[in-house]
Amino acid sequence: MDDNSKYDVIHISCHGAIDRELGPVLYMEDDMGYLDKVTPGKLWEVLQDFPPRVLFLSACSTARYDSKHNADSFALRMNQKGIPYCLGWNNPIGDNQASFFAASLYEHCAKGISIEKSIQKARIALKNHLESWPLLRFFIDKTKTSPLIRYTSRIIPTKPRETLYEYLGTCKVKVLKAGFIGRRRQIWEGIRTLHGRYGAKGIIITGPAGV
Repeated sequence: MDDNSKYDVIHISCHGAIDRELGPVLYMEDDMGYLDKVTPGKLWEVLQDFPPRVLFLSACSTARYDSKHNADSFALRMNQKGIPYCLGWNNPIGDNQASFFAASLYEHCAKGISIEKSIQKARIALKNHLESWPLLRFFIDKTKTSPLIRYTSRIIPTKPRETLYEYLGTCKVKVLKAGFIGRRRQIWEGIRTLHGRYGAKGIIITGPAGV
């Protein structure tokens, strides 16, 4: 890992497009689950304190030139702002194909292969899964394309964690004994309520603890 970076890789998977007003954007969500059109400048505000070595914008049109505004692509702008390696798709790509490519790319990177050779190998692996090539583009500054990690064949033992369950009282409702169960949409509703979206004074959360 580079001394000036906290992260080796940041991978973003979502929808992307060239907005008529904003130019290149990523279609993401805000804290309340509403559409948030993220521009290169807005994303850089989040990443600038700890920029990654590699930023993969795995979304449609993230490497496409913005002809209407005569502006560079989303991925190129992030490269110009200071991220050494930036990847993006020029054309539309399906979720399955994008996931397959990413898995192949990171598999080769994890073996200590340089980023550009890992991209080449991943492209070859993906070609049989596509009807047309969606034009992956790789933007790089003057940084040498060295391997992201030092490969070792030593196997690091893992400590598998057992998932423990219990039953609520005398009923047959099975719940986790410990851990977190995501409630993404319910959290959105709660935040919207607290922001006055529904005109309510507050929220009440009830139910058995831990559920």
